[in-house]
Amino acid sequence: MIKTRKKELGQFFTPARIARIAVSMVSKQQSDKFLAADPGYGEGALSLALIEKFPNVRIEGYEIDGNLVQRHKINDNIKIHHEDYLFKFNNNNYDLVICNPPYNRFQNYENINQIKNLENKLNIHINKLSSSYVLFIYKAIHELKQDGEAIFIVPIEFFNTKYGIDLKRQLHRERTLHSVVLFDTNSSHFDEAITTTCILKITKSANNFIRVCKDRDELIEITKLVNYSEITPEQKWFHIFTQEESFEFKNTAPLYKYAKVTRGIATGANHYFILTPSQVKDLKLPHASVKECIVRSSDVISPILDVQSFDLLKNSDRQVYIFTGSEIDDSATKKYIDYGLQLGVHLTFLNSRRTPWYKLEKSTVYPILLSVFDRSTIKAIYNKASVLNLTTFHGLHVNPLYHKYTKIIYLFFITNIANQMFKASKRIYGNGLLKLEPNDYNNTFLLDFEMIGTKDYNKLGHLFYELEVDNSFSSSIIKESELIFLQYLT
Repeated sequence: MIKTRKKELGQFFTPARIARIAVSMVSKQQSDKFLAADPGYGEGALSLALIEKFPNVRIEGYEIDGNLVQRHKINDNIKIHHEDYLFKFNNNNYDLVICNPPYNRFQNYENINQIKNLENKLNIHINKLSSSYVLFIYKAIHELKQDGEAIFIVPIEFFNTKYGIDLKRQLHRERTLHSVVLFDTNSSHFDEAITTTCILKITKSANNFIRVCKDRDELIEITKLVNYSEITPEQKWFHIFTQEESFEFKNTAPLYKYAKVTRGIATGANHYFILTPSQVKDLKLPHASVKECIVRSSDVISPILDVQSFDLLKNSDRQVYIFTGSEIDDSATKKYIDYGLQLGVHLTFLNSRRTPWYKLEKSTVYPILLSVFDRSTIKAIYNKASVLNLTTFHGLHVNPLYHKYTKIIYLFFITNIANQMFKASKRIYGNGLLKLEPNDYNNTFLLDFEMIGTKDYNKLGHLFYELEVDNSFSSSIIKESELIFLQYLT
């Protein structure tokens, strides 16, 4: 199957090893006769593993990909429905739902009214940022018998995301999350997926504890019991489950007191809006119709992005301009807008919702740029060149009341202390990849910068000056800054 088709359907087929682990969590006797559903049938790995252990099981599989349905080998235990499980309501009450659901956003469904009908039937509200696997979990719970159970293979990010809170509320209120199997966050078990996997076991009956387990060569080992009375749906459960070390600091305040972190510019069509200096020259676009912009994180390797550094990118003919179409009376600008219409850029999701379609959502210049993804440490850039940024970076805007702390806030962001404090807010993806959304930054408690005395304020100002001169992530400057910050935090 070609990659684009798999991506469109959110398909990540279940490896045999993961299927065996999922099946080992089923609370049935080998000889039991029961009815199971496999709502994301795919290549049938889960169903086949289930039959191998429970030969008397009857399975109803659901698959929307006709190619996979045609390739399905006839099996007396399995009946395949070539339809979307989410919108197939019947009177079956399943003893078991076992599923590796698709991992795409539910907005990808062509008929959004179907989603609204589903919400009404299940009496739920779905966050628009939710992945479709959340919908599968809700519906599976709805269709279980009173003593039934559901086994789901899902991305672990759900435990830490805002869109996961509503589902966690239901699981917490009804105490139906029985156990969760965690895997190594430095490994990805699915080809082409950047997310880290976990397996959930959900029961219709209530539980006093959530059993946190780890996989030991396909043997499930309980490593922790989490009492429902000790957690809330609003907390980030992944860090509770993994017993990550917590750092107790004093004199802290949420970042949103001092600043606001916002996503970068999403063009909806980078191939059209992002240009090199030579393209701008060839198109004869006036300066007013383009703006300077950082497109890739890899284009910035020094802490200070100054004019000289940005000029090096321009001289190398890198993509450093974003088309704004501001000078609409200019003939070259009009011509390029017409070219966009020919390409159908105005019909893409984001641009079809703008008026005019080529008008960018925002053009704010942020003094500090912050990484979206990282492997271990936050990448923070001081934007001295005052250029725009795409979504490869988030932008930090300092509250005007605290403008004098801008450089000190930047120094704080490049310390190991900041990485420790943000650690609990990060979302975990495959192969050790970590992600911070804007509100993950905004809601994290950092040093309350107003606590810094005049003498230390001046010292930090001098250290920032040294950083500007050196323009490298100097360990000595970072260490000196840390020592000052730690005086207030410990």
